Amino acid sequence: MAPSEAGVRAYDALVNSLSGMATRLLDCTRVARIMVITGSIDVCALEAIVQSQRPDGGWSDVEETMWCATLMRHAGLDSEYNAALAWLSRNESPGGAWGKSTRDTARIPHTALMFALLCDAVVTSPRVEVLRRLWEQDLASQVRLTYKGGFVLLAAGAAHAASLDQVSGLTISFLREQQNDDGGFGPWRNHPIGSDPWSTGVVLAGLCSLPEILDRRMVERAVRWLSACQLDSGYWAYHFIDEGTAYAYWGLSEAAKLLETA
Repeated sequence: MAPSEAGVRAYDALVNSLSGMATRLLDCTRVARIMVITGSIDVCALEAIVQSQRPDGGWSDVEETMWCATLMRHAGLDSEYNAALAWLSRNESPGGAWGKSTRDTARIPHTALMFALLCDAVVTSPRVEVLRRLWEQDLASQVRLTYKGGFVLLAAGAAHAASLDQVSGLTISFLREQQNDDGGFGPWRNHPIGSDPWSTGVVLAGLCSLPEILDRRMVERAVRWLSACQLDSGYWAYHFIDEGTAYAYWGLSEAAKLLETA
């Protein structure tokens, strides 16, 4: 199956779920993530998310607010967007950058995803240095998680910061070593759960964000794995099925654009 075919099926599955999610008032992170990644805005779902924005400008936590802020920007809702940005600025972790809350330490996925989604509004040299330091510490540890590398590459591709560029080649080499024999990615090579769509989608999107140093074979192998294990419904088997599918779709859509122009 070509990546565009798998991507179309995933897109349809995700977009078709939006109206039902809005009706059942499911959490805003799930709904906003689908609309941002697919680029498709459901008016009722958007209205529900706008109505749930708190008076202080945020939503329930850092992750939800970053996705909802990105949606507000895409929808042209400047007042809601600016209020969300102000909330995010007030809710950095004590050491700079972002974790789950102000009581949490800065984390790679939260900070890197913030860079990827809201780059021009949130990237600063001190925050870049926090992210670089965190990733270098992880690379030197015994347990190194592939999806963190994928998020770092997404941040590097968005921020174009010299210190992140310096670790990008090392990150790609790390991910090459961690790719499973089937072409997919798990939290690490030969993890007990095997390859999964969430990890594979994050890594694939990250790899494709830096086409100038891209390993095309890594991308093609990951695309083949995602295409081969997609369910008939268009989703992928994952505990949080819409989250896993959204990230898999993100990776596939970026890979399709890159491979078409290569």
